[in-house]
Amino acid sequence: MVCQERSEFPEAETCSFKLSQSGWGLTASLYFENTPISRVTRVFPRPMEVPPEPAPIRVLPGPEYVELEVSLDNPSTVPPARLIFHGSQGDLSQDLREQETGLLVASLPLAVWREVSSLEMEWEALPKPVRAPVPLTPHVGSPTAGMSMRDCGVRLDLPSGALFAPTALACESLGKSPPPREEGLVLGSSIVRLLPEGLPLARKALLTFPLPVDCRHPERVGIYRLDPSRGAWDFLGGEKSGSEISIPLGRFDTYALLEDSAPPRILDLVPAPGGPAVDSQLSFSVRVEDGGSGLNYDGVHLRLDAQEIEMEFDPDRGRSTGRPSTPLSSGTHAVSIWAVDRAGNRTAERAFEVSIR
Repeated sequence: MVCQERSEFPEAETCSFKLSQSGWGLTASLYFENTPISRVTRVFPRPMEVPPEPAPIRVLPGPEYVELEVSLDNPSTVPPARLIFHGSQGDLSQDLREQETGLLVASLPLAVWREVSSLEMEWEALPKPVRAPVPLTPHVGSPTAGMSMRDCGVRLDLPSGALFAPTALACESLGKSPPPREEGLVLGSSIVRLLPEGLPLARKALLTFPLPVDCRHPERVGIYRLDPSRGAWDFLGGEKSGSEISIPLGRFDTYALLEDSAPPRILDLVPAPGGPAVDSQLSFSVRVEDGGSGLNYDGVHLRLDAQEIEMEFDPDRGRSTGRPSTPLSSGTHAVSIWAVDRAGNRTAERAFEVSIR
């Protein structure tokens, strides 16, 4: 937008613009030697007596400031002009500024945010501004006190001493996207991101999800953490109590409740079924893959001549190994093998024979 009429004064200047009929406001940026140092947004008033539905606010906690984002992605969203914060120190009005197209932001010092008890959204309207309460609860944790945060459909309990410093906390619900790529994994909750993401804890907190009401196989449900580097979900487990499942955690990340309905896959056996005769002091090696809950150390089972031998699974190598306690006699021996993951999914039992020379 180009200034069409400029008027200069000793300490200021004015500029006139021709606005389009679809414009909802005006943003002005102040530059010093091509470096932006300030930005102001003014929303045009419009006839309105009843406040519209407030747009969702995204809370981004920082070490010293908390940034609040209001997205205008929805075409029906009426751009608000400011946020009104209510707290123990009185009311505070903070104008929203346009950070980029379709995004309004406001920043608040941590010391002020921790005193906020509720907030409202305000629109420029005729004959006077209108307000509506925002369903958002500010959370600030202290190193010297525990706290319980109920938000985004989960509960986070932090004991005293969990935080290294006073910290603004938040979460955001990402819905069901992106869905798990792993075969057999089904979302049983919204994906929840705890903020500040990556925040380490001095003492472990407890994250609790409600179990799905329509869950037919609660034994297959667990809490998973999203590994952003691989884009994969890592099984954490969880302790079930009544209608809830909980897991201790040492840092803030992205979590979800997932149901694992796919059994492991046995990919390779040594000695190979139908292979040549082997030595009497043989050892068994089984390569197994599971993209969901994974296997415990005893997740692979091998029965030799009706006696199960002890196998130990190494998750880093994806292999389970074991050997009979005594050398085998020459001849043919019956072997059967199967695997069970931590969600209780079991492969079909596979039977074969091994020949001892």
